[in-house]
Amino acid sequence: MQLFKNRIKFLSTLVFLYIILFEFVIPANKYFPKPSIIFDSFSDLFSDYNLISNLFLTTLIVLFALFFSYLIIYFLRGQVITFIEHFSNIIEILNVLRYIPVFFVPIVLIFIFGANFITELIFVFLIAIIFFFYNMSNLQKKVSRAYIDSAKSLGVEQLKIYKDVYWKCMEPALTKSIRKLNIYLWSAALLFEYIAGFFGLGSVYFQGFMYKDISAVFALTIIVFLLIAVVDWLIYLIETRTIFWSSD
Repeated sequence: MQLFKNRIKFLSTLVFLYIILFEFVIPANKYFPKPSIIFDSFSDLFSDYNLISNLFLTTLIVLFALFFSYLIIYFLRGQVITFIEHFSNIIEILNVLRYIPVFFVPIVLIFIFGANFITELIFVFLIAIIFFFYNMSNLQKKVSRAYIDSAKSLGVEQLKIYKDVYWKCMEPALTKSIRKLNIYLWSAALLFEYIAGFFGLGSVYFQGFMYKDISAVFALTIIVFLLIAVVDWLIYLIETRTIFWSSD
C-alpha cells in the first residue's frame, strides 16, 4: 500500500508541475496544451468522439482476455504444466515471437479476418495465453526439487503434483505478473484499434491525431491511465487477499 501512496505523490507532483508550467509559464506552444484546454476536451470526447461506447468496447475486450485466460490456465493447470514440462523446446521457440514487430500481427489479422470485434478479441486473448505460457515456463524451472521429491515419496500421482505442487509454487509470482499483463493487454487492444481505425479507444486516438486535436489526445490518455490504474489496483487487492505464501 505504501508503494501506491508513493506513486500517487509522484503523479500529483507531476500534475502540479504540468499545470504551473503549461498554464502559466509557457501557455502558448504547439505540443503541450494548457491544462484548462485539456479539461474542456473531456466533454468533447463524449460529444464528438463517442467515448462511452468505445470505452466500453475496449474495456470489455481487455477484461475478458485477462479474466478468462487466467481461468483457462487455472482449470487446465495440470495439463498446461505437463505440456511445458515435456515440450519445453516448443516454449523456447516462442521466444522468437519477441523479435516480430508488435504492429505486424494485428495488421496480418486485420488483412485476413477483417477489422472487427472478434478479431481483436482473439488477438488480445492469444497475447494473454502466450504470456501465461511463457511465464509458467520460466517459473517451472525455479520450482524446488525438494517439494517435488517430497510429493513423490508420498505416492502422489504426477498430474496431481503438477496441479498442486508446481502450481502452488508458481502461483505467487504468476499472480503478481498479471499486473504487467494488464498493461500489455491495454497496449495491444489500443494498437489493434488504432490500426483498424473505426472502433474502440484506439480509434479515438486515431481520430484525435487525424484532426490534430492534441488536447483530446491528452485527455484520452488520462482516461486510459486511470482505467489501467484501477484494474491494476483491483488485481493488487485480489493478490494480497488470496496469496498468503511464497515459494522461496
